[in-house]
Amino acid sequence: MAPDESAEARDILGTPSAIEAYEELIGASDDRLNTRLLGHPDPLQGDMQDTCQLAGHGLWDGSSDPRVAELRRGSGEWRLLAQIDSHEDLGMMWGDCGRLYFWIRDADLRTRNWDAVWAIMQCH
Repeated sequence: MAPDESAEARDILGTPSAIEAYEELIGASDDRLNTRLLGHPDPLQGDMQDTCQLAGHGLWDGSSDPRVAELRRGSGEWRLLAQIDSHEDLGMMWGDCGRLYFWIRDADLRTRNWDAVWAIMQCH
């Protein structure tokens, strides 16, 4: 996954040259286990915050609902709660060597509203 596929990485890194430098620094992420609590995701198929925001309101990314533009403004409220990578030796294989991502809104994390967590699976 290239950092430019993540809205947060684009915001933090800014320029294409900064993104390229970051990619060189971290190396090939496919060669290591990418499991974590909190922090920033390593998406395999693009940004997920819009997906969480829209799905949380009963819509999907491709929806033509007139509320989509308004709802997307709240996408930045979603935080990565956990990212769990496939690891064949541990008996965890999510699709085609994919990852599970668990997302929660800032307010729900503060109040420990675990029922508000959304799960997304992405694969290579």
